[in-house]
Amino acid sequence: MGGTDGYIRRVDEIARSVDGSTAYTAKLTTPTFTYGGAWRMKTMEALGISQIPKGNYTATLGWMLDGGNQKTATVSTSGGDVLGSTFTWNQSAWGGNRYTHRYTTPEEGGEFRGVQYQLQQAGANQDMEIFDLHAKVSYGAESLED
Repeated sequence: MGGTDGYIRRVDEIARSVDGSTAYTAKLTTPTFTYGGAWRMKTMEALGISQIPKGNYTATLGWMLDGGNQKTATVSTSGGDVLGSTFTWNQSAWGGNRYTHRYTTPEEGGEFRGVQYQLQQAGANQDMEIFDLHAKVSYGAESLED
């Protein structure tokens, strides 16, 4: 991979690092969801992910209402020990292939017409396996105003 300084960088896919020490960010950005139409106002009540734990890590879940400033919450992507990491026989909870759900309640919600989500994880030697993004949305009145 090429760097902005003109040098070629060594990228380690397994360790999720550049040149052996600098983590690179896994980032997933969705299109904007209107949940049935932009003419109906909505309120975000809860957000969550479905995942298989890959270690005791965290991810950042972001949401942008109607193109405004992004709000974020830290979501745990842990759920037990994974073989090859901190797993200890007869002591650890096996978590490497356990499908789990993590939820957060946005403290800064508000009404919106459309929402865009972003999920990031940026640690060296860390991984994430996300299968689903959940949103609990309540519907409000119709509005044709800008």
